[in-house]
Amino acid sequence: DLYSNLAPNYSFMLGQGLGAVQNLDNSTGSLVSGNTLRDINNYAQDYAGNAYQNAFNNYTTNQSNIFNRLATIAGLGQGANQITANSGTTLGTGIAGTQQAAGAAQAAGTVGSMNALTGGLNNAMGWYATPDMMKLFQ
Repeated sequence: DLYSNLAPNYSFMLGQGLGAVQNLDNSTGSLVSGNTLRDINNYAQDYAGNAYQNAFNNYTTNQSNIFNRLATIAGLGQGANQITANSGTTLGTGIAGTQQAAGAAQAAGTVGSMNALTGGLNNAMGWYATPDMMKLFQ
């Protein structure tokens, strides 16, 4: 993976730089000297070190980008899960409130019908007892 992140022109630029070092040393008449070999080694080491450092930086940047994209996708799932959980809680609360209201209405209806029945019986008893009471006042 690290090698694949090297710049595509790495080999070309390395060859050009080494050729330039050789041409410079050749122009001064020291092509086969220790200085030329040292210059070639220094250039190759420095160029390779910089290129591989850049490749490593590109690699870690790419890995971070991939991780961030996947983390964003995972975050979407987490958000949807949270919304679903909140909707379930809201729905459960609403159902419980509706059932409680239905129970209260049914109880109120039962109490109201019993009050009506009791009131009717009291009135009937009053009408039934009224003639007897009227006899007492005559």
